[in-house]
Amino acid sequence: MVNQLTVHDRRASKDQAIADLKKHVGLEEKRTVVFGDNKNDISMFRNADHAVAVANAQPEARQHAHEIIGSNEEDAVVNYLKAQWHSNESR
Repeated sequence: MVNQLTVHDRRASKDQAIADLKKHVGLEEKRTVVFGDNKNDISMFRNADHAVAVANAQPEARQHAHEIIGSNEEDAVVNYLKAQWHSNESR
């Protein structure tokens, strides 16, 4: 059994972090891609331009994703990023 305690400001959220990052770095006109697997990622999915869930994500998270890739056990996120990187290099 894993014991875990998470403490954070109640105003902090993943979607707010994405919004702040877009504003701070100037990403408003660029495409932001996020990855998630849990219900706590849904608000982040809503604020990103493209939301990607892994295949073994919770059903609620998968419902809000724009795209579903392989499982995290298959290194699907890394493979997705590599494919996108190589795709952009060839342009």
